[in-house]
Amino acid sequence: KVLMRSNNLGEDTLPTIPLEPSAGYFEGRTPDGERLRIFQQPLGGATWLRLAEPLQLVDHALRRAAFNIMIALVLTLIATLWVTRKLMQSGFSPLERIAQTSKMIIKTGDVSIRLVSDSIDSEFVDVTAAMNALLSRVEEVLRTQQRLLSDTSHELRNPLTVLRMDLDLLAKSDIEHDVRVEVVQESQREVDRMVRLVEDLLLLSWAEAKPSIQHQVFDLVPLLEQAVERTRRLAGPRNLSVAVEPRRVSADPDRVLQILLNLLGNAVRHTDEEGCITVW
Repeated sequence: KVLMRSNNLGEDTLPTIPLEPSAGYFEGRTPDGERLRIFQQPLGGATWLRLAEPLQLVDHALRRAAFNIMIALVLTLIATLWVTRKLMQSGFSPLERIAQTSKMIIKTGDVSIRLVSDSIDSEFVDVTAAMNALLSRVEEVLRTQQRLLSDTSHELRNPLTVLRMDLDLLAKSDIEHDVRVEVVQESQREVDRMVRLVEDLLLLSWAEAKPSIQHQVFDLVPLLEQAVERTRRLAGPRNLSVAVEPRRVSADPDRVLQILLNLLGNAVRHTDEEGCITVW
């Protein structure tokens, strides 16, 4: 016999809620499917106290909590993706700048351009430093080659001029035999000098090294006289003279002669026709 029941426990509800053998909490459902939380307590004999509370508010709260959790998860996922994208852009932007700078160097051929990286990542800093060091090395090699070509063209100008004058003399039919022999010997020396210059050029361009220097002790005065004699025909009416006491030096005679011929050639070009050039 039911002495007391909640308003939501109607007559049609009771058949769907089985009596439990002991006191406590359990769940049941109304015929409409509404969940109920039921408390039952025996009062003695066949009398029971049964109280029921609908779980509609709890279910609504759970559904709302699940919805809120889902929204939070979606927002968290969006925020995570945005942060990840920003980190990826920030992380790979130094590589993009390196690629853009490399394309600019390839397009313009200007190896003086240097990479700039504001990244705090040590790996990107190391890569940027290595690339800049490589560019500096390439720029140095190109500058050396340009200077080498300029110096070589200057060095070859003098022997070519001498050879041209020697050929002009040899073309004359009334040239004396002794003069002819001297001119031929001088031409051979100039040819040997040009061969040496070309070999140095190849050595520098291939090995990026300085030309070999062969030191030996020799008398400087004969070398000066030889340089003056080679330049005399280039001097024209200018007076060339040597005023040096005998002196022995330790150096490469070919290199010293090369320097002397350059100095005398410059002196001839920058001295008036009535001037005097003295080596002392």
